[in-house]
Amino acid sequence: MSARDLSVLIGVILIIVMLVIPLPGWLLSFFILINITLALIVILVSMNMDEALQFAVFPTLLLLLTLFRLGLNVSTTRSILSEAEAGGSHCDIWNICHWRQPTCRVRSVCHFSHYPISRHHKRCREGI
Repeated sequence: MSARDLSVLIGVILIIVMLVIPLPGWLLSFFILINITLALIVILVSMNMDEALQFAVFPTLLLLLTLFRLGLNVSTTRSILSEAEAGGSHCDIWNICHWRQPTCRVRSVCHFSHYPISRHHKRCREGI
């Protein structure tokens, strides 16, 4: 077995372990950022290919990235439901969306999603 095959095998096993074992919030944040980075890399590489055979690994890569996203969704959902925490990256996204009114602590509707703000988003905005 080559090193590439072994690394893919270990990656799939780690993704399956991620489905079963709860991950801490900082690791979830790191994996969310890795997920976004990998998605951008794949889309940029696929847009710059001249021929389809230059990126022949695309179906396998798409399958592995989908499995990674599934594991990330399960881990994040488990963390939210059990500990009421999903890492810190969503707080950063919330703060970027609402940069215009940093001093406003009470706001009834989020202009980004048009849904009422939960207590967690208020905690994100206050830095608690």
